[in-house]
Amino acid sequence: ISENYIPDWTVEDALRELYQNFIDYGEYSVDKIGTNGGYENIIFSNDFTPETANLLIIGDSNKTKNSRGKYGEGLKMAALVLLRNGGNCIINTVNFSAVFKLIVNESTDVKTLGVTISASLPNIRVHNFDVSVKLPIGIFDNYQDKFCFCQFGTIRYSFEALQP
Repeated sequence: ISENYIPDWTVEDALRELYQNFIDYGEYSVDKIGTNGGYENIIFSNDFTPETANLLIIGDSNKTKNSRGKYGEGLKMAALVLLRNGGNCIINTVNFSAVFKLIVNESTDVKTLGVTISASLPNIRVHNFDVSVKLPIGIFDNYQDKFCFCQFGTIRYSFEALQP
């Protein structure tokens, strides 16, 4: 997927997609864990336990018919938008870790969304399934003030350092 895909999406749109993913799996928490160089680190967590990294494949989803999402697009599009705006997106589960990044395709010279999958990083995991994101300072709080998808979740603010 080119970095230019969905050009009108903002960081707020990416947050909406992240919330909708976590709402689909029931109870969740959102923790603001500190700031670094004009950015703040946020972790979305729940007890969903994916067995494999298949959730990274667009079109392959185990979500139910009544879920907000179904085809696995939202999380990947959120990662793309966050990266395009200087942020990041890392998934960490009990079974694997996935780091999204923009990669220049050597054949086309176009930046595309890529992901590196490796063993789980237990030192940054809060629950079974975590998505940590880096956002420009203020965006998260402004989003919370405008839209709150928190009917199933809790928002906590802590200032522990996120381990790389």
